[in-house]
Amino acid sequence: MDNIQDLVKLRQNPHFLRFVAILGVPQFIEWRQAHPEVPSVRGTLNRLMKLRKHLPTRSIQQQFLNEFVGMLVWIVQADEHLHYSVEDMDWIIESVSSPDAPLIFSTLFVYASCPIRWFSAEQVATFAGRSPSTWQKRAADGLIVGVEKIGKTWLFSESGLAAAGVTVPPMEREKEEEHEEEA
Repeated sequence: MDNIQDLVKLRQNPHFLRFVAILGVPQFIEWRQAHPEVPSVRGTLNRLMKLRKHLPTRSIQQQFLNEFVGMLVWIVQADEHLHYSVEDMDWIIESVSSPDAPLIFSTLFVYASCPIRWFSAEQVATFAGRSPSTWQKRAADGLIVGVEKIGKTWLFSESGLAAAGVTVPPMEREKEEEHEEEA
């Protein structure tokens, strides 16, 4: 990655976004309490962060992949709303062997560790179109990764929506900063 535009492309990559959602959701205390059988995602990410500096080494690549995929398997087996595709996994394998692997995975782990913005089905309907019931059905059918159901309410993570191709509006503070830059 030679410049900031490459990082912007990475941040918009649907595979990247799906893994942000998959790795971000299990870091919530409520999720961990509901899924105590899953080893600490944060602990695994910390170990992987140490390994990522050495990813150009073939043996480290295999060790990294084994631990990363093992963590993913634990997560998706525990939570039916978190899933990935063969294409997503192909992207991970390709990324591990890329010369940019340390930067790709540093960025992935940082984004996955950041606070997640959550939206109700009603909120999603206002900025993405379609009715709230359509979004609830898509969540129930497993068509969107990174969703949580609390009681009768579906919550959609920003990264999960982005991975599904939904453009999420910027936060109010981001809108104010954009307006200031235009002035």
